[in-house]
Amino acid sequence: MKKVIVLHDFDGKPYFKALEQVADVVYLNTRPFRFMLRDLLKYRKIQRETLNSLLFLFKLPFVRQHTILLGMAPFNIRLLIYSFLCKHNRVLLHTSWHQWQGGVPFEYPEPLRGWLKRAWRNRLPRFANIVAVTEETRRSVSQFLPEITERIVTIPHVVDIDPIDDKAFEDKWQQSPGHFLFTGRLTAAKGVSTWLELAEYAEKNAPELEFHIAGRGEAENQVIDYQQRHANLNFHGFISDREQLKSLMARSHFLLLPSRKINGWEELFGLVVIEAMSQGCVVVASDHIGPREIITDEEDGLLYREEEFAVKARQLIADLNLNQLEHAQRAEKGLATSRRYSMKVIANMWSSLINKF
Repeated sequence: MKKVIVLHDFDGKPYFKALEQVADVVYLNTRPFRFMLRDLLKYRKIQRETLNSLLFLFKLPFVRQHTILLGMAPFNIRLLIYSFLCKHNRVLLHTSWHQWQGGVPFEYPEPLRGWLKRAWRNRLPRFANIVAVTEETRRSVSQFLPEITERIVTIPHVVDIDPIDDKAFEDKWQQSPGHFLFTGRLTAAKGVSTWLELAEYAEKNAPELEFHIAGRGEAENQVIDYQQRHANLNFHGFISDREQLKSLMARSHFLLLPSRKINGWEELFGLVVIEAMSQGCVVVASDHIGPREIITDEEDGLLYREEEFAVKARQLIADLNLNQLEHAQRAEKGLATSRRYSMKVIANMWSSLINKF
């Protein structure tokens, strides 16, 4: 298989599992000094990937004839370093950012922001391709630099867990739909407070319902405090085991994602959305760019405007048993939608792209 070097701002492994099916993927990060400090503080030794990333940075002028996938947020100053790889390699930029015409997603001084935008406009034509996670991202990059439009391709994220089987789906939805789930970062932007308010509403009005939450983040103490005071909440902490996460989703009927737009951020292409759909959950999400591209409202999921999310979700809970068949049909359609993001489908997209070089 062709070797592909993935250079990522963070940990690229969750995002390129489909690429791993068709290429020999080597993961490195673009911030080796920061990761080295993290390793020393957390592990008391430098991890191998961090060391390899540091060595790669020093060898950068001599890297030749490789296929490299650069996962870097737009207008980052580090592009001035890593774009030199374009001279002797086939370099692709991977992005999910949807506001290329808008503000810079970094706290740089204002004069530097404009300069970095100009620098990125100058460097982007050197890339062999731009890989956008969503169609909205593809359109935004195209508007930012129309002359590279033909080199922009859309490859979404992949569902890397097996879908729920027919019998398990049927058994789940023959029961009264009583399991609600949240999994992801426990932050204000993810709407954790709204989710807990809905759990509290359910405890008072439908105490038989169970609310399950998994993840970690700044709101973790808030979740733990709620759990100690309310019997209907089950906090699972951070789940790293994929089979355990699959099992939790397969037992759940609804995934509630009341995300909120904060400081220019909104929910993009969330892996959790397609993962939950693959396990027969009805995904109820804020009407943000990412969920909106995956979900057809009232067909294979539900999209609520932020300001209406709590009210509509409370109504969903109140009318739960009245609409059980409708919810089951919606979950079945969501399961069908998730197959568009299966390992085979997305791996074929990556194969078509990298094997043309």
